[in-house]
Amino acid sequence: MRRLDIAKIPPDDTLMMPMRDGVKLHTELFFPRAGGGPFPTILIRTPYPDSTFPFSARPIELFRAAGYAVAIQSCRGTWKSQGRFRFFQHEAEDGYDCIEELARRPWSNGKIGMYGSSYLGTVQWLAARLRPPHLTCIAPQSPGGMFFYETPYIGGVLYKNHLLTWPRLVARHSWDEMEFEWASLDIDEHSALYKATLQSPNVDAVKEWHADDPDIAEAMLEVLEHPTLDDWWRNIMLTPESARQIEIPILAITGFYDGDQAGCLYNWQTIEPAAPSSRGRRHLIVGPWRHAQMSTGTSEPMGLVKFGANASVLLPNAVLGFFNAYMQGDPAALEQLPKRCRLYTSGTNCWHEVSEYPPKESVQTPLYFLSAGAANSLRGDGRLVFDPPTGQSAPDRLEADWSSPTPAVSVGEDARVNEARDDVLVYTSTTLDGDLAVLGPVEAVIHLAADVPDCDIIIRIEDVHPDGAAINLTGEFGCGAFRARYRHGFEQEVSLVPGETARLVFHVCHMGHVFQKGHRIRVALTTTVANMLEPNHHTGEPVATAVKRCKATELIYHDAGRPSHVILPVFHVRPAQCP
Repeated sequence: MRRLDIAKIPPDDTLMMPMRDGVKLHTELFFPRAGGGPFPTILIRTPYPDSTFPFSARPIELFRAAGYAVAIQSCRGTWKSQGRFRFFQHEAEDGYDCIEELARRPWSNGKIGMYGSSYLGTVQWLAARLRPPHLTCIAPQSPGGMFFYETPYIGGVLYKNHLLTWPRLVARHSWDEMEFEWASLDIDEHSALYKATLQSPNVDAVKEWHADDPDIAEAMLEVLEHPTLDDWWRNIMLTPESARQIEIPILAITGFYDGDQAGCLYNWQTIEPAAPSSRGRRHLIVGPWRHAQMSTGTSEPMGLVKFGANASVLLPNAVLGFFNAYMQGDPAALEQLPKRCRLYTSGTNCWHEVSEYPPKESVQTPLYFLSAGAANSLRGDGRLVFDPPTGQSAPDRLEADWSSPTPAVSVGEDARVNEARDDVLVYTSTTLDGDLAVLGPVEAVIHLAADVPDCDIIIRIEDVHPDGAAINLTGEFGCGAFRARYRHGFEQEVSLVPGETARLVFHVCHMGHVFQKGHRIRVALTTTVANMLEPNHHTGEPVATAVKRCKATELIYHDAGRPSHVILPVFHVRPAQCP
């Protein structure tokens, strides 16, 4: 993470705000420079240090100039706030208490909106679940929310790099200290981080990595105590039952290359059927952005992927328009918002206006894997076809070696070097005779057998250009993943029966991309991602305490009775705006 030169904005007032249990949270207040009042208030609740942190700092002056008071509150157990930090567990009640306390202040007109990205976005949804009377609207950008598909798990595979590095942002008390710590995490096979991702058991790795902050270590150990989707997780997620209680206006924002796209769009897909009466006051923007761009909306080249000038959107200004529309009744501001869903497709670099997400105009289209049993590497015989297999074929074979994990391929990068390895299966379509637009969630159906009680499958979706470059498009993580023990749902862990075929159905990523005429579509499969996901131990032991490891052999089937495939949402509508 690059340090941004942001000057500290001195608050007009600072207070320790009491919560219902007596714990006091550090809160900074900024008032409009023009004075007057009472004011509508924009609340930003953050676990990160002070208001110089990029996700917190940038909109303060923008909002003040538009006549809003701004309150920035440090979450429980972070920076100067009291209490113990626990992964989202206190945020609903603390958010409620803060909203109602702000509304009682003499300078407040009783209208409170919430703003923020990432963790700062999730806390908005959690507060809204409890229906604070004075919460007028929320604008969550890139919120976490589907924790088994983004963090701390990706498809049930432990995102160990994040478990070790992200809490350091919470543990440090200033942006300068955080910069030093983050920059010291060199990503190479000799680094401490790389070695820690391979360390077992995970409880020891967490304790050692966070030894200088026992509270943070305890918070992450608590996460590891819940390897299934139980009530601990439901308490910090949007459920259909809790979504029915949310009737306020919402502006939801994410990116097709954002690490928290799964959470944002899970929340959107959960609230849409649950609260139909407020549908007209909900707006969605999904641009070509990564996680770090969510606070600005500026678009930069993503590896080899280039975007048009129309990809950059001043998101703080867009959010300000949303607040003006719903907190100040500005009809002109309302007209500037998406009527419902505004979505961007790379490739042709176009914006689309649709009435719902996933778009009803997208058709679920399977692409099937085929080979003669030798799809390993670019030299193999793997094919990707639109017609389902009709006969028998030999399965493809993957050797999973935890001690030699497959190197990562970043989103936007050429995957061909990675795909020269034999521990990668490669399936490629024929050349497209016309553009193929993909807009919506991508799913995978994998039929496999293994010689161990548990295994992982890692998947990438790539755009193969006429020059052969295979551009990875699989979200910010650069891959989708799934752990076989969760094939019956994240609520339970069920071991494989070695040698028996199992059917895995899982979410890969959300995608907005046009595969252009003359290009090809590629799917790559492997079993590990170095320095990112913890390699499967292949023993079926608990993720927190597993120590024993072994290698594994996975067979990927693609015959008539076991047709492994991906499902692409193929979109059939002309764009609203192109360069």
